[in-house]
Amino acid sequence: MADVLHAVEAALFLVIASGVEAPVSCSSASATVVECGSRGVVALQPDGSVMLPGRLRVDRSRPDAIRISNGIEGWRGATGWISFSNGLSVRREQGRWRFSGGLSCMQVGSDRGACR
Repeated sequence: MADVLHAVEAALFLVIASGVEAPVSCSSASATVVECGSRGVVALQPDGSVMLPGRLRVDRSRPDAIRISNGIEGWRGATGWISFSNGLSVRREQGRWRFSGGLSCMQVGSDRGACR
């Protein structure tokens, strides 16, 4: 389990948890804490899960699935898309993550991540 939370990972989780492809920008405050402006603070927990604002917990312990405590689940399909139960889909492409609706998320420098 990784002991670092990347800013782009926090941004991705915020978009997925909200169920809406909306821009977000995040900055790493430390290896385990990422600040995402008005969207709040995202923090890596000792058990490897990720805590989102509103006390939503992301379980990322399985390599082929993601589960958020609000009931959203995601699974990787044969084509590489990760489909979520809230209707969102995302896949890794050329150094970025692209949602099916067009939002693109990427690491910007060493300590920032953005979805636009």
